[in-house]
Amino acid sequence: METIGPTLAELGDADLLVLWAMRRWLMARRNGERVETALATPFDLAGMPDGPGLIDDLMSRVAVSVSRPLTFGCLHCCVVRQDENQMLAILRVLQARRIRVGLELLCETVTCAAVASVCDAAQRLVDRLADARLSLARRATLHVVPIDESMRSAHSQ
Repeated sequence: METIGPTLAELGDADLLVLWAMRRWLMARRNGERVETALATPFDLAGMPDGPGLIDDLMSRVAVSVSRPLTFGCLHCCVVRQDENQMLAILRVLQARRIRVGLELLCETVTCAAVASVCDAAQRLVDRLADARLSLARRATLHVVPIDESMRSAHSQ
């Protein structure tokens, strides 16, 4: 049985963009669409017009070098699948310059012969995300705080 990761609500903006892009890349490839066109708008809005090419490079390298089939959710899936979470974790540690950890995580995902190549593509993506001020280290941290009656009446005035 597959382990499910966090929900979308628990991810930060950069994580959401990359997760969506990985899922949309797979969909575009399956449907014969041009990846650059399919991924363009969100990356343009994020100030990363080169983002689609970076995702395409990374995911193309991953696709030909995985050590086992990977599972990705559809665009509407509200939970992060184990393999998606692993890819986000790899990108997160590479953006934090923890290269050795990133290489170890990549060894669990792609063949050993492809680790350096995939790591190079991943590093280019995370460096560009950082240039656009999109940090994979930030995650949404929403906390539910109970409102007592005195707070409720103060907010309604």
